[in-house]
Amino acid sequence: TGVQTCALSDLTVIAEGLARVTVNQHQWRIRRMFRWAVSHELLPPAVSQALDTVENLQAGRTTAAEGEPVPPAEIAAVEKSFPYLHRDPAVRAVFEAMVRVHHATGVRAGELCRMVPADIDRSGAEWLFTPKKHKNRWRGKRRRIWIGPRGQAVLGPLLDAVKPNELVFGYPRTKGGLRKGITVGLYTLRIREACRLAGVPPWRSHQLRHRKAQEVQDAYENDEMTGIAIGDSPEVARQIYTRHPEDAVARRIAAATG
Repeated sequence: TGVQTCALSDLTVIAEGLARVTVNQHQWRIRRMFRWAVSHELLPPAVSQALDTVENLQAGRTTAAEGEPVPPAEIAAVEKSFPYLHRDPAVRAVFEAMVRVHHATGVRAGELCRMVPADIDRSGAEWLFTPKKHKNRWRGKRRRIWIGPRGQAVLGPLLDAVKPNELVFGYPRTKGGLRKGITVGLYTLRIREACRLAGVPPWRSHQLRHRKAQEVQDAYENDEMTGIAIGDSPEVARQIYTRHPEDAVARRIAAATG
């Protein structure tokens, strides 16, 4: 049956050494696939309903390993990577600007790569970036990203150098006036190669988002504020993007009373 198949798939991926959370994500995708089939009348509803009875793997109640949380990027390693982002100084400057803006704003890599001046309101002291495409657009949610002085200092000259609907981050123009944008895949590749050449522990672009979340959590000691800063729910901010979120409060208490 479908239920047995889903349960057996859990056992298979556990045997492959995948983490518990990853196994649950695969199981969710299987459920979603069957729901889609039911919605298009390719399968009877009972199949999807039966699959929904298969429980997620629970911490401490499965042999599946617990995955290590993604740590924030180490700023020292990030800074040491800059000279190796590209051999061409002009291109290297663009990649460095991407990393600095990524850290300052906590945006997702896709939002960063699709950034255009037309999506940024620079009329106030803090700039407002409202990307047209983002992860939760299908839910009817708007994405609003505020940019402070640190991000503005890097972005300002880049915004002034391109047309309103032209990508902010791209390679220098060719003699024919063409300009190639920087994709998420290319951004990821250059960071990985820079880490290798610099001889620093590898870090990934999404760890800059984690770093931003951690900095906000440390400063404000509040899950809701952290979630607002990175455009996610307080629960996601606490569980995914910050490490030991209670430490900021606990350390302050220790300093005052311990």
